Amino acid sequence: MRIEFVRSGGFAGISLTARVDSEKLAPDEKAALEKKISDASFFDLPGQIKPTPPGADMFEYSLTISSPPRTHTVIVSETVVPDKLRPLLDHLTDLARTGKYR
Repeated sequence: MRIEFVRSGGFAGISLTARVDSEKLAPDEKAALEKKISDASFFDLPGQIKPTPPGADMFEYSLTISSPPRTHTVIVSETVVPDKLRPLLDHLTDLARTGKYR
């Protein structure tokens, strides 16, 4: 499974990115990540989740997961992140901060 994560926007406008190949993760890390994807029902989420009206200085998350035979992208504003998606976004934000997955 390949994951491409981007957190953009915010007050400073600094982006965080991560590209993760789950096959290269330790088995326990891979299992934890796959559980968060499953718990979020990621492949059932709409492609865009945005507030009305849009807010200024908010983070926006773009997450693409490819798990053959399917690929799905979700773009979501931080103010309307579904509760079930939050743990996955937090986990990927932490991975992006390490700088190891660029």
